Amino acid sequence: MNKLILIIGFIACSALMLSAQKTEDFSSLKIRISAWPGSSPKSQLKKSGYVNAELSYRLNAFVEAGLSTGVFQGIKFQSDDDGNITSKKPYLLYFGPHANLHILPFIIDNSKLRFDFYLAGKAGWKPYYPYNEKLKLSTFYFLGAGTSYFITKNIGLFAEYGYYKAGSQIVNDSKNSEFRLGLVFQFF
Repeated sequence: MNKLILIIGFIACSALMLSAQKTEDFSSLKIRISAWPGSSPKSQLKKSGYVNAELSYRLNAFVEAGLSTGVFQGIKFQSDDDGNITSKKPYLLYFGPHANLHILPFIIDNSKLRFDFYLAGKAGWKPYYPYNEKLKLSTFYFLGAGTSYFITKNIGLFAEYGYYKAGSQIVNDSKNSEFRLGLVFQFF
């Protein structure tokens, strides 16, 4: 019974997406730019700051997909010959794909609205330094929700909030809720 409901729901969503793709031209290129300052409470190491850029293409009224990259300040722990532990904060590059599922087109015709609401999913690869070792790659993902408001036809603001998880090997980046703010540029 559950499989039947899932199959019917999938067919209904597919039909809605195909009909929306035929009737509306939602194709657009978007660039999202965000930045976040780092923080380090005394009790624990916290996630460092980052600068992020995303390039995405709106495939139809519901789905937007693209690539993201950014720079963050990592932490590298190492010990010298005397056994003293030191830390450095090198700037590291991360990258990966992302996709957004836009919710409002399921409910109303939002082709003329400046407001948008979407579910966001991101994944990728992020470098880290294990203790006294060379640079390695770890995976990360972000699942959350976002909203954007376009001040003009092409320029807007966005905010995203969700669950962020990086590889367990990363000391300062395990499980977090993450809040992102930034600018979005849209080109038709």
